[in-house]
Amino acid sequence: MMNFVNQIWDFEMLGGMFRLCLPFAEKISRPILVYGFLVVALRIFGKRELAQLNPFDLIVLLMLSNTVQNAIIGNDISVTGGIIGAVTLLATNYFVVRFVLKYEVNLEAELEILSLHEKLDELREWKWKELIQMEQEQMELLIQLVKERDAQVPE
Repeated sequence: MMNFVNQIWDFEMLGGMFRLCLPFAEKISRPILVYGFLVVALRIFGKRELAQLNPFDLIVLLMLSNTVQNAIIGNDISVTGGIIGAVTLLATNYFVVRFVLKYEVNLEAELEILSLHEKLDELREWKWKELIQMEQEQMELLIQLVKERDAQVPE
């Protein structure tokens, strides 16, 4: 029976599946570098959100993932290497979305708020000028009414 199990399962093969062929630090740095390159490249070519992708963009994205696969895993085809690469990509994406994009959105919101404040300041200044002009017209009318009343009053 044990002979049958040894024929079906090659235990050396199982050990080789999890043995790293590249140093651990290289396994972590490769996905981070590729991730950074892809983020910059996709930003340069103008695709910010997945909703903006058309079918051709999706095809390019899938082909791009296949192209950079070897850059991420290198010569290491072990399961452990694949898991390290995947976890590194997910962790990098988590930190970028959590910290970098959060501040980008806040910066855009701050710029919008600043623009609204400028518009409100312009509106207030315009309203003040209009109010002062109305007061001057009222004062001129009052002066004219006082003169007319003084002219009508007999002495």
